[in-house]
Amino acid sequence: MQQQHAKVVSEFREWAQAYATCCRKADMGITSREDFTHLMSESFDMAQVAQQFIHIAIKNHGGHYAMTEDDVYNSGFKKNNDRGYYDEEPVKSPYSGYIKYIYEKVD
Repeated sequence: MQQQHAKVVSEFREWAQAYATCCRKADMGITSREDFTHLMSESFDMAQVAQQFIHIAIKNHGGHYAMTEDDVYNSGFKKNNDRGYYDEEPVKSPYSGYIKYIYEKVD
């Protein structure tokens, strides 16, 4: 788990750098498709290592707490839904229908 945690931290740093670069260039009016593609790639990488951390943690400790990966994800979807993260915005999340289904399933 410590190795996976280190990967999460490393990916977060890489994402933060890509985000800062993209924002700085946007402020100067020179953001490129490559900058945005790199930021999205780093965002995906960060999400993947976080999901892998959840997988490893649940595999190693979930049984002790009677917790599954579905419990973690369902709880997270519900919490974020309650916070309004999936509300209609200028660009609606492509996952909003699935998240609504999960939210209704948990309630």
